[in-house]
Amino acid sequence: MIRRSMHKLRSSIRAKLLLTLVLIAALPLTAIGVILYSSTVRSSEEQTIRNRQQEMRMLGVQLAAFVERIERYTRAIYTGEVQTLLNGGPPEDLVRYKRWESELFQRFDEWYGYMNIQTPVNNVVWVSADGRIVSKERNIEPYNSWIKQPWFDNVMAQGGQAVVAGPFRRLEPYGQPDRLPYAVVIGRKINNTLSTAPLGAVLVELNLSTIAALMAETDTSNVLVLDNANRIVYSSDLDEIGSNWLLSTDWDNLSGKRIHWKGEEMFVNQTWLSGIGWRAVSLDPVKKLHTYADSFRNTTIQVGLVALAFAVLLAVLVARRVSHPLRELKERMKQLQSGQFPPAVEVHSTDEVGQLAHGFNRMNERIENLIKDVYHSELMRKQAQLQALHSQINPHFLYNTLDAMSALAIIERVPVLSQMSVMLADMFRYSISSGESLVSLRDEIEQVRRYFEINQIRYDYRFHLHISVPDSLMATPIPKLTLQPLAENAIYHGLELRPDDNGFLAVTAYVADEFIRIEVFDNGIGMSPETLEALRAKLAMAAKHPDAEHIGLANVQQRLQLHYGTTHDIEVESKEGAGTNIVLKLPLPNE
Repeated sequence: MIRRSMHKLRSSIRAKLLLTLVLIAALPLTAIGVILYSSTVRSSEEQTIRNRQQEMRMLGVQLAAFVERIERYTRAIYTGEVQTLLNGGPPEDLVRYKRWESELFQRFDEWYGYMNIQTPVNNVVWVSADGRIVSKERNIEPYNSWIKQPWFDNVMAQGGQAVVAGPFRRLEPYGQPDRLPYAVVIGRKINNTLSTAPLGAVLVELNLSTIAALMAETDTSNVLVLDNANRIVYSSDLDEIGSNWLLSTDWDNLSGKRIHWKGEEMFVNQTWLSGIGWRAVSLDPVKKLHTYADSFRNTTIQVGLVALAFAVLLAVLVARRVSHPLRELKERMKQLQSGQFPPAVEVHSTDEVGQLAHGFNRMNERIENLIKDVYHSELMRKQAQLQALHSQINPHFLYNTLDAMSALAIIERVPVLSQMSVMLADMFRYSISSGESLVSLRDEIEQVRRYFEINQIRYDYRFHLHISVPDSLMATPIPKLTLQPLAENAIYHGLELRPDDNGFLAVTAYVADEFIRIEVFDNGIGMSPETLEALRAKLAMAAKHPDAEHIGLANVQQRLQLHYGTTHDIEVESKEGAGTNIVLKLPLPNE
């Protein structure tokens, strides 16, 4: 059975088309489903990471601003009133002590309002240099133990820089059970601005609820705030606050990575809080991100199965419809292969087979036209060669005559006439020399030099010649006698009509826009806009009607296009009274 099926598949175009169409439908559907599912998963992950990174950056800015506000609050110690009170020290008399204490913390309250702190403060504590504690609130028991811990030594060692410490657990701080039972402390050593006596340090205590309020705008279900010792400063799980986060990893490369935490795979993002060494870490379950992608995958499978069923039905109909016109197309192709040009295939449909038949008709027509064009081009090339051979008759005669004239000029001692005869003879020798129709740019430039020197003698050295061609372009192939006609036009139609002796002809070559550009510029009288447009029209007509008789410039363009194609034409720019510039475009050597 398998063998019969394989034989039918090999011998029946209908079976091949049916199988092919089914595969064409099934494979892309499968591939698209896989790609879309993978893309959806990746997009969900990337979008979540981007959103979370944005949230974490905003959270980092808010936390940094929060710490900056409290740090600004501690600067009250450098006001003149507070420095005076601290240098005077607390009085021994109880009444005076109460007044002194009240005035001290009143200065802090005034600074709080003046600086617009807008952050709740639990308590302000002054720790004198000898360890005495003065607290704004009455509950001072924790501070006796806090100042004995290493973090307080760090406060004193920082020389006035703010140090953040905590979290510290408290029991219903200040009779407010709605607050979190944790606090953080910002401490700063007090530098004496009035004398050299040590003034101790100031401690500002904040309830952790203040930080929790900043987290309210973020999904804090899996967001942690860690200090520089990897201790959890804040977590939605209160039992974790104050404990060490046991996850050990490379913090510099953590964002956008996956980790396992509490038995789940998590996406991790983090932001650092500049100045205090804290960081906020977000953890998002991977499976939560894939919920939408899994739903999309199931929908894609269902839609794909329905589409595949329709594709199979459509494949059967298409296979039947395609097999007959394909056989007809096959017969026409055999005729074309044998060298005949068959009649056009009748196209009755616009489907793929109809398009194929239409494409075959166009190919058949183009092949026939191409053969005619090639034949026509060869006829033109042969005709040009015959004209060139015919034009050599007179140059031979003139060359021999000029050679004789040069000899007589030497005998008669007329060196200028001899020089002109030699240069003119060299020009004719170059013109009638046999060989390829393409010569090097160096040879063409030498021909321009000879022609210009002859005209220099003729016009009593009124003009000057400037050649600017890099050595790397001197070997560029160019049709023979391309530049000399341009120099001739420049002299007779431009420089000759100048009233002064400042005329010059410049030949420049360079590479630009994937062409070798050769510019022939003269500062002659130029052309009026009307004359310039008429010249451009003649060049355009010469490109469309190569068999007609044209001016010399058009002949140069025709030979360029004959060798290199229609993209290699001549550009003419001119301005009346300012000169004329003619640009030739040649292909790069590697084309």
